[in-house]
Amino acid sequence: MTTYVPPKKNTEYIFYVALRDQADTKLFKSNPTLAAGDVQVSKDGGSYANLTTLPAVTPASSVSVKVTVSATEMNADNITIAFIDAAGSEWCDLFINLQTVANQIDDLSTFDVSSDTVDVGKISGDSTAADNLELMYDGTGYNAAASTIGNVTTVTGLNDPTAAAVADAVWDELLSEHTGSGTAGEALDDASATNPTAAAIADQVWDEAKAGHTTAGSFGEEVQAHATSSEITGASVTPTSPSSSGTITIHRGDTFTATFSDLGDINDRTKLWFT
Repeated sequence: MTTYVPPKKNTEYIFYVALRDQADTKLFKSNPTLAAGDVQVSKDGGSYANLTTLPAVTPASSVSVKVTVSATEMNADNITIAFIDAAGSEWCDLFINLQTVANQIDDLSTFDVSSDTVDVGKISGDSTAADNLELMYDGTGYNAAASTIGNVTTVTGLNDPTAAAVADAVWDELLSEHTGSGTAGEALDDASATNPTAAAIADQVWDEAKAGHTTAGSFGEEVQAHATSSEITGASVTPTSPSSSGTITIHRGDTFTATFSDLGDINDRTKLWFT
């Protein structure tokens, strides 16, 4: 839709007027007669000339007169239009002044805040502030996704979790929420679903090779030490240097023979312990 608010320079302008009846100036003239030379135009104080398009009663037989000013006739800052009844005695004279603008209201209202750009020369009268803002956002406007931000010296109100809080959150997380292929969560979830039995663990312990567990101070080292010591292993054992105190020295052997004294009556005994 063509807009006419306000009159625009170098742009055709259309408006409507009503002419007062000379017979009764309180009334508009119905279906006034307009002839060549009745309506003239002047640009910026220049000479008057007939309007290119003679105004016409629109709609027909009404009091409304349509006035069309061409783009050429609008090429000025001030346009004056004079209505003078050359034949006289029908309608009263009328004078109109049009002041043009470079942009109309509709031109101003077409600014799109979501896509149009604005060049800011100053912020609160400070051009340096505008330059600094441009540097901060790296020329990307209000969308700073690809912008570079300099050193931040002080941060207030930032949610800064501690390492302990992060660790707690990790270990408290449900495994069922992290089962993507190849992830640690999937491995842990699979492991929890196939826990080994106590018997399986015991079998693995007793089937473990001794040679792989010889660290000083460990149970493996202790077992290995007994396995390779000079303790009784099967060679014959004979007592030597028996004494009345009951002390004997045992050497290697499958069997040994010894004489014990001062045992008393052991006929009713079913078990004997020697120390």
